[in-house]
Amino acid sequence: MKRFYFFCLAVICLFTVICSAQQVRIIVEAEDMQGVNQKNTGPGKTWQVGRWGYDLYQNMTFGGVWTSRLRTAMTDAGDNPAEMKSTINVPENKKYKLWVKYECVPFFNYTFRVKLIDISGNTVFDNVYGLLTSEKHYCFTDKPVRGSLYWHWGIDHDAAEGYIVDLKKGIYTLIISKTHNPEPAGVRSIDAIMLTDDLSELSSPGYPRYPLLDELRKANHVYFRFRNLSEKSIKVNWNHWGHRYPDFYSPAYKGLVKFYDGKGNQITRENLKPDGNWPDPIKPGEASVWYDLGPTMNVESTSPFTFKGISVDGSIKNPGFAVDIALSPDEKKILKSFELNQGEEELTVLVQPDLNTKEGVLYTKKISDIFNQITTQLNSEKNIGPIPKKLKLFASTGKVSDVPGAKWGFDVEQSFRRALGLNTLGHVDNGDEAAKIINWWKNKGGIIERSYTFHHSQDIDKVVKMIREKKLEPYFYYLSYGDEIGLPSLNPDDPKIIDEFHNFIKTFGETPESLGCVSWDSVKPVASPTMEIAVKIGVIDDNKETSSVVGTMKKLYWYSVLFQGEIGARQLAEKTQKLRDTLGPQVHTSANLGGMHPFYWVHQQSFIEAFKKGAMSLAWSEDYTYGMPEASTLVVDFLASYLRKGASYHDTPMQFYCMPHYPGCPPDLLLKNAVLLWANNVKDLDFFNAGFDAYATENYIAYRGGMPTFKTIRTISGMAGLIEDYLIPARPEKTPVAMLLSKAGDVWEIEGKSQWDIKPGSVATNVFQEERKNIWYCLRKAGYRVDFITDDDIKEGLLNNYKVLYLISPNLERSSAEKIRRWIEEGGILFAGCSSARKDEFDQPLTVLDSVLGRGKQVSYQQYKGPLRAKLELLFENPIDVIQINGKSTRVLCNKEVFELAPGSDVLARYASDGLPAWIKTKTGTGITYYGGTLLGESYIQAGLKVLPCGKGGISQKFCHFGAGNFEPVECDSVSKELILLPLRENGIIPDTISNENGIVTGRLKSENSIVIPVVNLTQNPTVKNIKITVDCNGFTTSKVWSCFYKNGLKFTVKGTVLTISLPRINAADVIVIE
Repeated sequence: MKRFYFFCLAVICLFTVICSAQQVRIIVEAEDMQGVNQKNTGPGKTWQVGRWGYDLYQNMTFGGVWTSRLRTAMTDAGDNPAEMKSTINVPENKKYKLWVKYECVPFFNYTFRVKLIDISGNTVFDNVYGLLTSEKHYCFTDKPVRGSLYWHWGIDHDAAEGYIVDLKKGIYTLIISKTHNPEPAGVRSIDAIMLTDDLSELSSPGYPRYPLLDELRKANHVYFRFRNLSEKSIKVNWNHWGHRYPDFYSPAYKGLVKFYDGKGNQITRENLKPDGNWPDPIKPGEASVWYDLGPTMNVESTSPFTFKGISVDGSIKNPGFAVDIALSPDEKKILKSFELNQGEEELTVLVQPDLNTKEGVLYTKKISDIFNQITTQLNSEKNIGPIPKKLKLFASTGKVSDVPGAKWGFDVEQSFRRALGLNTLGHVDNGDEAAKIINWWKNKGGIIERSYTFHHSQDIDKVVKMIREKKLEPYFYYLSYGDEIGLPSLNPDDPKIIDEFHNFIKTFGETPESLGCVSWDSVKPVASPTMEIAVKIGVIDDNKETSSVVGTMKKLYWYSVLFQGEIGARQLAEKTQKLRDTLGPQVHTSANLGGMHPFYWVHQQSFIEAFKKGAMSLAWSEDYTYGMPEASTLVVDFLASYLRKGASYHDTPMQFYCMPHYPGCPPDLLLKNAVLLWANNVKDLDFFNAGFDAYATENYIAYRGGMPTFKTIRTISGMAGLIEDYLIPARPEKTPVAMLLSKAGDVWEIEGKSQWDIKPGSVATNVFQEERKNIWYCLRKAGYRVDFITDDDIKEGLLNNYKVLYLISPNLERSSAEKIRRWIEEGGILFAGCSSARKDEFDQPLTVLDSVLGRGKQVSYQQYKGPLRAKLELLFENPIDVIQINGKSTRVLCNKEVFELAPGSDVLARYASDGLPAWIKTKTGTGITYYGGTLLGESYIQAGLKVLPCGKGGISQKFCHFGAGNFEPVECDSVSKELILLPLRENGIIPDTISNENGIVTGRLKSENSIVIPVVNLTQNPTVKNIKITVDCNGFTTSKVWSCFYKNGLKFTVKGTVLTISLPRINAADVIVIE
């Protein structure tokens, strides 16, 4: 196993040959090929270098997309000639498979031609790769997939494509060139090429989770040796972490480690253990053999190494030693050396995966030095404000060593946390450690002492016992029941559960007969309304028609959903009460409820009802918006509003994972998310892991390129320190606008299944959730704040607090429909979209709202099937029809309903195809309704989106979307917008806080002495100047206006109750305080 260098046309092209009796692997890194412009980056007309974190489609620290050596070869989507080439040496005559790994975001072509030309100039292989229709090995799959892969997350789409070729031994020229790229055409990004004699259908058959990576790793070579600087013989133990499966905490493939002497010859020893260690001790002043640890190291991410010296006779506690690193076992080719310094217990080094580059060598450093460097850089700039003393900022930040109990890096680690602006304890094992941290901070501004948290347990007795035994009680803040969890499940076969279910159903007045069952014996909680379960529990008999059975099962399933929520919330509420009774009301229970996958469509029972029923006392979720194919940055506003609704009943405190991972989340998006969360009454932020890529798994801020993110965390901390006295007592102000969250819709829009059952072509669909989000975005960008409201809220009379209700759901509880109808008759204004409220909670026909909506029967209905995501499927949705309004028109997308028109309704818009009513307005009593057969939110958003591939994370790519982070749809469809806003504008309901600049979005919270206005820049401009923000203060007397970035004050004018604030400029976001 050696690294060979071949000279071709006076250009050195680097590739690796692995040749053994078992397998041949010839590896070529695309970015190293001749013809790649090394000076230019990103896609151009020729081949150029694509950099992980900056230029690629998918720039993430987690998931299924990885870039070998942190670089690709990129070129634009065009067809102009451009090629790159390399020379390979085929070791023997046989059949091979030529794999190419490249980025392959769904629904686009990335075509390129691959040729092999023999030494005589004959073309022996000529194939087009990258077609949308070709068969590929995608990440997270163990079988080839033809076409685009549907993945629930949306965009984990690394791919390898391979074809068999019969080759003779000899030298070949490998040529990759641009070729005709059919529409829709995407920028090409090629990572690596492998020629192998393994003809498997998968590029990495041993570990297929990631295309090609496992094979590239086995062909990796990085050499280490140890020098004994002490006076005694020593051994050096080594370990390193990884940043993806399968080896986060210790490396795989230790058995592939080979050893070499000082002359570069491979050596071995009989009965050598496959543990990656050479058995002989190192004598004083001498060096060890060379260890080739490359096969244990990922080729796409850093390896945080821990080296521990051990005196053979035990006479020296931390013997001195050094480590040398090279790409070949040759002392003359050492790239970097590190020594154990006095006071250090281990030598810890962050090794980069691209040591073949100057940058890779430069950024390979001691972990303690990286801590100190980041700390120094952060402290060299004055922060915008002080570290907060009340608002909690959580994060893990890592350690200088992964050895349990290592204390030698304490000062370095705490200084790093302080430089970031964090104010919580971080990880501690006991009360003594907590006290030590608190003491360190005493003369440095202090720390929030009650900030210890414990995660992933629902065993209250065990947790209390642990906290008390470890003397952590004075510092304990909350217990997390789990990560990305829902409410506890129940056992439907438990007789006690069945009896309780019967009693629960009786409270709704149900009997076996009313449910369609013969007796209580067949009335059981069910996990789904399928015919298989109907047979199992005895609902089906020979006399029952299928339609009757379906109706019964739907009723049982609906009540099972309600029952599961009731029981699950009660179980957690009992645990919460027990913990707080034992340790006091100052401690909390919580759980990260997730919410982003698969469609930011969260369960009301977890996000809302759980807090209403006391299941937990601290509300908590997470964003990850940069990694999802969402239309708008406002998706975090949408998600947080679910949690805000749940927290509203008991003024439950809220916190959020505000994920800073880099590459992934751009610094400006991180700041926008933080400010949007504050706008939704979230007080505390948890950055999860704000440390760099040392002893971190898949979530971190990469040391290389991560400084802007570290600075942004520090900025957020300073902003929190400035506004905490105003933000903490403030609560969201009342708004006249509400959007209904229909639990019945959540159940039946997916056919009583899981959201994970939504697949291309399935009847189950998320189309209505997409519509709710897009209507939300339209309202928020127009200056309106929106509250969610539930069916239970309506039953309890909370609808009377609002003037306008937006309803987008085909299902609605019958009792809610009755309440809504009366609310309309008494002056309420209802906007209801395509086929809304046509069915009830049992998925049976519902006509309660027909008369007030001015509609009759449904004449025809065309409904979208399967998944709909703004920056994936919606981009390619063609119009079903067009609607016309006042000489203007807009597209009909996804769904179309044709309905009978009731007398007395006014037609607002008609279908162009047949002139039938598409949108109508009806007056009932003193109220008004607006009803239509289309999904205006889809046409509104689609017009504002560019037809580009959707990446995952990034900075400023112009050739793709990435998650919710770039190409914010600002200029959307004006006709759809006009109809969406018509219920508000036509009835004189105007925003109480609004900017004069399209794309500047505000929130509003109020306390007795201040109004807090979070402001976020969602325009396409990184900086917007001279913004005017108009605030109806409604009698609030203003003495001073300032913001985080204008602490000395902002100019303002007052006219009546209206305050106009002049904000000279805004970058990503700001927070204005009106005193």
